[in-house]
Amino acid sequence: MITGNIGRSEGSRIYLWDNLKFLLIVFVVIGHFADLCITEPSFQSIFLWIYSFHMPLFVFVSGLLHNNKNVTKKIIMNLSLGYLLKINYFIVKAALGQKPGFSVFSEHGVPWFMFALAAFLFLSYVVRKMDFKYILIMSVIVACFAGYDKSVGDFLILSRIFVFYPFYVLGILLQDKIRDGIQVAYVWKLAAAFLLILWAWICFRFDVMYGLRSFFTGRNPFPAVYYPFGCLIRLCCYMISVVLGGAFICLIPNRRIPVISKFGTRTLQVYFWHYSVIYIMQDKLDLAAWNAVRAGKLTFLLSAIVLAFALSLDVFGYPLGYVMGRKNRKSCKKDISL
Repeated sequence: MITGNIGRSEGSRIYLWDNLKFLLIVFVVIGHFADLCITEPSFQSIFLWIYSFHMPLFVFVSGLLHNNKNVTKKIIMNLSLGYLLKINYFIVKAALGQKPGFSVFSEHGVPWFMFALAAFLFLSYVVRKMDFKYILIMSVIVACFAGYDKSVGDFLILSRIFVFYPFYVLGILLQDKIRDGIQVAYVWKLAAAFLLILWAWICFRFDVMYGLRSFFTGRNPFPAVYYPFGCLIRLCCYMISVVLGGAFICLIPNRRIPVISKFGTRTLQVYFWHYSVIYIMQDKLDLAAWNAVRAGKLTFLLSAIVLAFALSLDVFGYPLGYVMGRKNRKSCKKDISL
């Protein structure tokens, strides 16, 4: 069975969520690396497996940590980080001799998450006096039908706001039950591992599964081929994300793990810097040749994991500390998002 369990680290941190967040940010980096070579079937399978649960889980944890204190400050901070990230990418691309674009009200890349979090905070504060069970039901219904509206996309991050908000609401609903961590029986851990392995097998065995990409990324309207049944497919994808996300949580230890638990407090800095490195890699390396052989593919994915660890070092949190108003400017340890 699964029961509540107090698993706090020093201060008010909870090891379970720190461990989970670091593993998820590693998956974020791996997923973006895989997307660089997405024409390769193996990378398509890796991408789909990761995206089926990693962003829903990040949004869920953000909802789990949601509170209505200093909402305006948090919204402004998330928006500031989002625009700072857009400016960072603009500078990197310009330095590489590319022609970067900049849009104030539209975003298709990595910064979308910070803008979406600002929207989630705002929406949840506005409806704070309502029963969130009904908010969850309504948000799922809206998301299932939003894909039919082709005007809902990157502008104001509307598509991703609609698609991922139910996971934020689910986190709010479960705050009192699992915020302090959970204790999972061994048999459930085995079942969780089986589900994750089974889904991986399905992703690698059936190439057609990659067609679900747009449903899991939440960015685009329903593809024409799935249009008639888009709402039902999205609902099925929601179920897959919830089951896999729950399975993944079951496998995460609720105790301090050297390095992992510490770096789990620094996931925002990994999120902020990693795509700058990806832009440089795209410009300077022949990725097609690198991934032409199996050893190259393994090295490529291993470099993504190494990058996640490297960007978790103190030095990469220093600039973000100023934006977040932390007394310790050398690191970025905030539970508002990543």
